[in-house]
Amino acid sequence: MTGRNQSPRRLTPRQFAVFKFIREQIETKGAPPTRAEIKEQFQLASVNSAVQYLGALRRKGLIEVTPGLARGIRLTEPAMQFHQQDESIPINFTVGGTTQKSWIRIAPKVFSPAAERIYPALTPEMCGYGIELNDWIAVHSPSDIPQDGTLVLISMRQKPHLCLLKQTNAGLFFLRPGDQVDNARPYTHRIPKIIGSVVGIIRKFKPGQFR
Repeated sequence: MTGRNQSPRRLTPRQFAVFKFIREQIETKGAPPTRAEIKEQFQLASVNSAVQYLGALRRKGLIEVTPGLARGIRLTEPAMQFHQQDESIPINFTVGGTTQKSWIRIAPKVFSPAAERIYPALTPEMCGYGIELNDWIAVHSPSDIPQDGTLVLISMRQKPHLCLLKQTNAGLFFLRPGDQVDNARPYTHRIPKIIGSVVGIIRKFKPGQFR
């Protein structure tokens, strides 16, 4: 077990992502997240999965957990200075209707604002506006509705769709390539779930493509 005065051992990419989320929630909101909030943030299968990550962080000396409290996570002193250089970004993709997750080793701050997830463009609904099939779309989850003219991924029928967000007096429009505001339906009350704003793409070029 790592003691308080020792440097914490290296974290796996997902452990580091959970640790960062906890630290950011404390810094920005003044309180740690609940186990249910960790489950939702990382799309885990169950709250018990969140508990397992908390257990790993506790064993590595970064947090302490008070039993019986919904927000009983506390950062230890080593956690305040802990940094890990080779940060990773989760990759979300759907196989057979089931969302799965992998990781890519790239610093989130390569993108601005920092990318929080990557979604491979595996369907035509995720392409357009310069994004091609098999590109990797880096997204940032905004705290509010993104600005007018932002490319966003939204969830429709439990699948991600790439759209251009337009804000008018009539409401919000989520436009697919070729759509026009004049013949599109505005969202005034229940808007689709916004997965995130597009902050960049990663494109795989074929060998010899630029010879």
